[in-house]
Amino acid sequence: MRVTWNWTELCGPDDFVPLFRTGYVLSVCAEMAIIRLPILFIFMLTSTYYCRHMSDWIIRTRRETNILRFRIIVSSTLSILSAFQLIWEVYEFTESRVYPIENLVLVIQCFTWLIHTVYIVYIRHHLGTSLRGSKVVMITWFLCFLSSIISLRSIFVAFIQSTYIPILQVRLWFTLFNWMLQIFYLITMFFKEDIVRIRYVDRLRFLAQQSVDRRSLMTASYSRFNDEFDPYYLGMACDHEHYTFLSWLTFGWVGRLITKGDKKRLHHTSDLFDLPEWLTPVYVSAKIEEVFRHQPSVRATSPIHLPADQQFRTPKKSLLQALHECYGKQFYGIGLLKFMADIFEFAAPIFLNKLITFVSHHEEPMSHGYLYMSGLILMLLISTLFGVHYEYQIHMIGIKIRGALITVIYKKTLELNTVMLNDFSIGEVVNFMSTDTSNLVNACNSFHSMWSVPFQLVIVLYLLYQQLGIAFLSGVFVSILLIPVNKIITSNIGKLTGKLMTEKDKRVKLMSEIIRGIRVIKYHVWEKYFIDKVSSYRKPEVMNLKKRKYLDALCVYFWATTPVTISVLTFSTYIFLGGQLTAAKVFTSMALLHMLITPLNAFPWILNGVTEAWVSVKRIQRLIEVDDLQTQSYYSLMPVHYGKTFDNAISLSQCSFNWGLRSFQLKNINFSIAKGSLVGITGQVGSGKSTLLAGILAEINKDEGTIASSNMRDGFAFVAQTPWIQRGTIRDNILFGQSYSLERYKSVIRSCALVKDLKEFPRGDSTLIGEAGITLSGGQKARLALARAVYQNKFIYILDDIFASVDINVAQHLFKHCINGLLKDKTRIICTHNSQYLVSADWVLIMNNGTIINQGRPFDVLSDYEVKTVDVKFNEANSIAHSTMDDWIPNKETMVENNLNDGENQEEGVVALSVYKQYWKSVGSFIGWMILVALIVMQSSRNVSDLWLSYWVNEITNKDEDNSIKNLQDKNNKYLYTYTLIGMINSIATFFRAFIFAYGGIKACKTIHNSLLTSIMNVKTSFFDVVPLGRILNRFSSDTNIIDDALPFILNILLAQFFLVIGTLGSIVFGVPWAIIIVVVLTPVYYKLQIRYRNSSRELRRISTVALSPLYNHINESLQGLATIRAFRVVSRFERENEDKLENYLKAEFSSLLASLWFKFRLRIIGLTVLFFISLIAVFIHKWNLTNAGFLGLSLTYALTLTNMLGGLVSAIAATECDMISLERVLDYIVNTESENDNEETMSPPFAWPTNGIIQFSNVFLKYRQDCPMSLNGISFETTSSEKIGVIGRTGAGKSSLLAALFKMSDISSGDILIDAVNISRISSRQIRNRLCVIPQDPFLFEGTIRENIDPFKEYMDSNIWSALQCCHLVPTIKRLGGLGCYLGENSSLSVGEKQLLCLVRAILKNAKVICVDEATANVDEMTDRKIQETIRTVFKQSTVITIAHRIRTVMDSDRILVMDHGKVVEFESPNILLQNKNSYFYNLVQQEFK
Repeated sequence: MRVTWNWTELCGPDDFVPLFRTGYVLSVCAEMAIIRLPILFIFMLTSTYYCRHMSDWIIRTRRETNILRFRIIVSSTLSILSAFQLIWEVYEFTESRVYPIENLVLVIQCFTWLIHTVYIVYIRHHLGTSLRGSKVVMITWFLCFLSSIISLRSIFVAFIQSTYIPILQVRLWFTLFNWMLQIFYLITMFFKEDIVRIRYVDRLRFLAQQSVDRRSLMTASYSRFNDEFDPYYLGMACDHEHYTFLSWLTFGWVGRLITKGDKKRLHHTSDLFDLPEWLTPVYVSAKIEEVFRHQPSVRATSPIHLPADQQFRTPKKSLLQALHECYGKQFYGIGLLKFMADIFEFAAPIFLNKLITFVSHHEEPMSHGYLYMSGLILMLLISTLFGVHYEYQIHMIGIKIRGALITVIYKKTLELNTVMLNDFSIGEVVNFMSTDTSNLVNACNSFHSMWSVPFQLVIVLYLLYQQLGIAFLSGVFVSILLIPVNKIITSNIGKLTGKLMTEKDKRVKLMSEIIRGIRVIKYHVWEKYFIDKVSSYRKPEVMNLKKRKYLDALCVYFWATTPVTISVLTFSTYIFLGGQLTAAKVFTSMALLHMLITPLNAFPWILNGVTEAWVSVKRIQRLIEVDDLQTQSYYSLMPVHYGKTFDNAISLSQCSFNWGLRSFQLKNINFSIAKGSLVGITGQVGSGKSTLLAGILAEINKDEGTIASSNMRDGFAFVAQTPWIQRGTIRDNILFGQSYSLERYKSVIRSCALVKDLKEFPRGDSTLIGEAGITLSGGQKARLALARAVYQNKFIYILDDIFASVDINVAQHLFKHCINGLLKDKTRIICTHNSQYLVSADWVLIMNNGTIINQGRPFDVLSDYEVKTVDVKFNEANSIAHSTMDDWIPNKETMVENNLNDGENQEEGVVALSVYKQYWKSVGSFIGWMILVALIVMQSSRNVSDLWLSYWVNEITNKDEDNSIKNLQDKNNKYLYTYTLIGMINSIATFFRAFIFAYGGIKACKTIHNSLLTSIMNVKTSFFDVVPLGRILNRFSSDTNIIDDALPFILNILLAQFFLVIGTLGSIVFGVPWAIIIVVVLTPVYYKLQIRYRNSSRELRRISTVALSPLYNHINESLQGLATIRAFRVVSRFERENEDKLENYLKAEFSSLLASLWFKFRLRIIGLTVLFFISLIAVFIHKWNLTNAGFLGLSLTYALTLTNMLGGLVSAIAATECDMISLERVLDYIVNTESENDNEETMSPPFAWPTNGIIQFSNVFLKYRQDCPMSLNGISFETTSSEKIGVIGRTGAGKSSLLAALFKMSDISSGDILIDAVNISRISSRQIRNRLCVIPQDPFLFEGTIRENIDPFKEYMDSNIWSALQCCHLVPTIKRLGGLGCYLGENSSLSVGEKQLLCLVRAILKNAKVICVDEATANVDEMTDRKIQETIRTVFKQSTVITIAHRIRTVMDSDRILVMDHGKVVEFESPNILLQNKNSYFYNLVQQEFK
């Protein structure tokens, strides 16, 4: 192989010798190669470099704008003039010697002035206030101007001294015009910027600052108009009225978003484009709902007018039919764009073949070369435009489908009652809206690919036949053989994906349970059990993931080795059939084979995408097919008697209710409730009281009978037994969407006994509370839920055991000032165990075993009516100052600053290197280096095989005339053997790389998930006070899914694309050394372009992931409070809130799409520029043999695919960074969360500690967070051995905080806590909790058998468990459910009281030396309470028992009573001594509860 190169062929016979001619005129080579080319090259590089050094937006005056416009015209004319001169000389003077150096200078000059024109355009608004631009660029232009003077003089002298030569005359005129234009350019450089403009800009800045100040004065209700004053506001996306057709065609209007991201001004969804109306969730969901259901209607005979969210909706069509009807026409119409993109893409190889043939032979005129070059570039440009806009439209459809599906699924969950949702866990519903919806969106592109791929194959096969004849069938045969193999692989991948998602649903559901019950888990030291349980759920998930990843690796292997394999087989067959390889045939065929391989390898993934989408459709369809709650058939009209309806609020006749098959039932329920009456429901634990309320609310199935309500439209004010509290401020929870009325608000606060609590909170009613009210005590949550109900001002109030969580003082206050105060004219239904509050009721129902055993007036049905009557009168007479309505003034919102972690931590800038290092560490260094070595060998062998093929073609072509057929065949065989050997090496390296990468990804995901799980299980409980459930679940669902699946996949692509680009550029430069010029020129452009895109893309992904957590949190919160939401008739408001949160998420997704398309189009333009330059070189130098046809053909073939390679590289980099954000978020929880084991000494407690159970608090202070008040304020007391301590006090007095300090659930600020003289600060929290026992205030039962809930570690025999159940009076209930093996699901039929009794069973089995009981009997009736207290006294006779209770009866037989208030010990003595002091706090409490 020999490449000819000499200066004579480059510059002509008169090269550098002599350097100076007559008249001190430089030679052509000296002038162009030494002076003009370097200066032009430097001028181009400086213009390119400073082109992207943008400052803030500059506003020009009209004079400045006109000057710059004139300079733009001059610069663009100079570029056009150079191009015109080049074309003129080529076409008009073909007979003259037009040497390459002259044409090369004209090409560089054309590109230089074109880039400089772009530079001047940026001066208008971006590159500072100066009209001249950068001084460096000015200097390089001045050098260019001097070189034009030298050139003008040289040409003029040459023209005068020679005889008349037409080409010299033409060059003289062109040079003169060039020089004159640069004189005009010089004139524009004398103008300076206007001082008026500077003042004008200052004025604009002043106005902008005024707008910022104005925003701070605006109220929250006008916050949506803040965008009008935002100088960086992007406006609405797809607003065609405000940009030109060219901007729309090239996505130029997206540049504002990219610039904003590059300047680090993207932080929130408000910084992004607003969605057009036709993309909002409201619009798209309304469209699909019209198809899904009939228009809401009410029968004419019915006087009931239900709100829209309660009307009966009947699905008419399946999910696919509904989507087809809504988006079918648009969806199928988009296919035309893809069809046109495919047509023009396959026209490009035809022009490539012509161009390589033109280069290989020197028979065609130069005009043909330019024609072929132009055709090649034009076809690819048109294909790019169609392709990019196809992606834009298909993603628009995807956004519509995503918005519609998430909205429809959310609305569907709100339309199903508790029983109907039993088959769907929260984790499943979340996956419906995330993974399943994404699968359907991705299937939009897969559908069009299913017809596009066969179409592409037909065209490619035809073109291959044109090039190689029937020899192409050998390569095609291998490709066809791979189709069934890939089909089998994709089918198995689809099955494994279904199994994988099922296992993932189970794991996410379990994690949701764990997070909700994390306190109980920590109290009982069950972390290891649940870690093992999650790991057991994770094991089959990882097993399915592993199988799928290895199948993916097999697909990757086929995808990576197919190019080399098919090339070897195809060209081998062609040679064996007697064909002769030429550069045109080889490289046109290679380009076509690349086009063949892509659709063939993509087809399995397409089928896989369609398969996954079909699985997701069936999963979502299962939810959609569940019948909505039929409100009209559930409720009946109020009975009519003598033409008038009864004056009843609620009426039930012969009703039977159930929680589903084989569950607890209510039978033969008959009663009516008059309007404005107070009705009490009482009965033993598990008698069906809460079930009856659920039946009234339509939350369970009604088997028979009629139920009627006087005001269905208004709904019910419902307070659940377990209060449902939203994350937000206290005021937000009370208002619950209603308008704020100060007087009404204050009366509700006072009547619900919240005045004292709000005064204690540092921020009053503007205090942020955690998810589910986790930062409040049980009594505070109950009263807050009651205040919410009272503020709604409904006609009917349903209150489920609201007195169970509050002390006697507060209960009396609530009954007097709320139930019989503000609500005295309302219909009130109260379920309670405290029969003293039923004395003044109008009607009382007594229940037992699912039936009403007695009902009537209190004096008729209550056995202790006379005693209770005396108690009530006594209590009213002795009500203390607690019941007085203290005046209270709410805080102003502008004075409040909340420190609760309401916003999610969001990193900015580049993903930290430590994140990548952590992933490398998770994969393992040895495996990582093996992957890199395999990648290097794989890419090197692939490029060497192509270079060897080029060398082979060149050698055979040059020597075929000097060799016989036999020698030629021998040489072909030798080259073929080497080519095949290289292909085998490539195949082995590819196989090794694919499978070792799959193994490394699985190893990493297992390590990271285990670390995340361990970190969350060991983190301090204060973490769960401030972090919402949805945010934590997002780490275990969406983020973990990305780390498991997407991150290894995209990392694999990134490394492969990186080495592919390096190998491709190296091969291009090796084949055509001139290409290094355009590579050097475009490298800074490409670098700056991808930096801008990555900066924006990274922030957009962060915004997207952060916007997703509130959506998940809102869904979780809604499902937890479904009964309350439906009862209050606020479904429509929650649907709107969901739509708002979804719109924020879709804004981020849409902006990410726009940024991707903006970048992809410009990247393809760069690739086309490289291809254009190489094609231009090919046309220019083919007559001088400066390179051979083989290498030139290889460079053109590589350049043809360079666009996709560069795009793939940057897309892989951006996608990797985006996916790394998920790893970054997970590592944030692994590294930056404070573990309970941190800073703890490792001292082991004494053997059998504690032996006496003596507890000593010494001046203990405790606060849960820095912004919270002290919950314990200098507590000091000491118990004796086996002493029974009763702890009483007002709600929020610090009773539960005692247990938090004792069990080290929260770190104390100061003081000491000793147990048997051992300071617990020196013992780990796990050891302390393992030696003590607690019965928590909120009962926690996880999904599993009853035995697993009682004894998860299987430490006790069944006989012991049954004995403990007998002590807690639960044996009949457990036997009714089916024994210890009965499975308790997410919606078990156990009442709250029964759940608390099961928690008591755990304590009885453990029988620790120190027992803490926190309101364990609050939700049981008094008779059961007495039995349980007797059990505690008997079973825990040798233990120290600390009992927190609101009922004085519960702690009356305690050895001593600890009375608390405001976190301090008020009294601590035996009950008898305290009762002797009539001024004691305890005495007053006893007087209120006892006669």
